[in-house]
Amino acid sequence: MKKFIISLAAVCALAVGAPVFAYAGTVVTAGERQVQAEDIIITESAPGAFKKDKNIYLKCDYVSFEDGITYEVVSGDAKVKDVSTDNGIIKISIRSESTSEPAVIRLSNVKMYLDGALPEGTYALELVTEESDQFKDNMFGETYDSEDNQFDTKSLVFDDDFLIVQGSSNMENASDNESALIEEVAVSAAEGNETGAYITDSGYVMVPLRFVAEGLNSSAIVAWDDETKTVNIMLGDRVTKFTLGLDTMTINGVDVPVSTPMEIKDDRAFLSLRDVGHAMGIDESKIYWDDETKTAYLNYKGE
Repeated sequence: MKKFIISLAAVCALAVGAPVFAYAGTVVTAGERQVQAEDIIITESAPGAFKKDKNIYLKCDYVSFEDGITYEVVSGDAKVKDVSTDNGIIKISIRSESTSEPAVIRLSNVKMYLDGALPEGTYALELVTEESDQFKDNMFGETYDSEDNQFDTKSLVFDDDFLIVQGSSNMENASDNESALIEEVAVSAAEGNETGAYITDSGYVMVPLRFVAEGLNSSAIVAWDDETKTVNIMLGDRVTKFTLGLDTMTINGVDVPVSTPMEIKDDRAFLSLRDVGHAMGIDESKIYWDDETKTAYLNYKGE
């Protein structure tokens, strides 16, 4: 995804139809569950850019927005029909368009529910550009004409400081992957094992991603995106993504080949032992396979 680093004034000058977002980052301590964000200001770049009966969708990964967000049209004569939330999505419905002055919408009382194990780092507020049953009448969905509006909203990346998580309640140093992986995990691949681990016809030992990630450290966050068939794992400052059928995984934004693609079996995601070790930042010397007992060890500490 191409990133644009531009001032708000530059956006207003260049982008007809693209919204401008301004907000101060909300700082929380790792382990907090319910927090209230700073007000979110949404500025229309030109009168009429926010179309009647269309919706603006915002999201922040790993954050659930609570009901009760209030709104105010600070300037312009546009009218907002409603602001609602659906788990990690904020939906802003436009009743009528501005005719003479760009609209400025303020969202207040933005309460969020966070995963208690969310590691330290910064999390972005993003514009949803997908058109689907979940995002009906999306103002900036696939029907949005970026050429006429001189700006491709699908390339827009907002500042990544909407939510700032500091400190760590469960790891001595969340940015140190070596110390983050403090536990040894043993996974049996013997017939009838409880985790579902198995050996493929090609000889790969396939282990369950969630079981391994959470076993290595209780602060690991494992999320499944059903639409893209992708597993996202956050552990310390390491973010890893696996997509069904792909022969690569993504580690902190870099594509890395895998021995064999991720597989789904009995509604669980599995990856080969060596690939999981690499994904979690485990040294090769700490990955061990006991062929006699059909047991895989990650972050192996020895007998």
